[in-house]
Amino acid sequence: IEEITKHQLNFGLIEATIHHPDMVIDPVMQDELKLIVPIGHPLAERESVELEEVLAYPFVLREKGSGTRQVMESVLIHKGIDPQSLQTAMELGSTGAVKSAVEAGFGITMLSPASVKHETALNLLTIIPIRDAEFKRQFYAIHLKSTLLPLSAVTFLNFLKQQQEQQGE
Repeated sequence: IEEITKHQLNFGLIEATIHHPDMVIDPVMQDELKLIVPIGHPLAERESVELEEVLAYPFVLREKGSGTRQVMESVLIHKGIDPQSLQTAMELGSTGAVKSAVEAGFGITMLSPASVKHETALNLLTIIPIRDAEFKRQFYAIHLKSTLLPLSAVTFLNFLKQQQEQQGE
């Protein structure tokens, strides 16, 4: 937001709504976090699990304040679970670091399936749906009301919206 207001960026993608008088906020796509475990983990062969089962294992989490972490904690609170009660093995500052730690067996995590396509294709990580909880999030494009977006940005944002529409079909 700061870089956009300083005209250092044309637009950005964020995971939470904001209220800023100078910004246009436009929903562009939805995503859902899923349970990610390493191959060989006790849950790895399961088709799906209950949320309560998942809580018995140590977690590798994104840092406090990250959008991914906020979505996860919000759903836990809604389900009556204190996020502080999670067994947190470590907190890391990037999705890549979280994936590496989970691959190495330090814990399990919640991430977007899109972010682990490579690792699942290589049979390093597996995605397991949680039957009794949905960790959905909305992504928004933001830009200054006073700025016309370049054609490349408009094309990219339209592409994201079309991808979302196709996934919904």
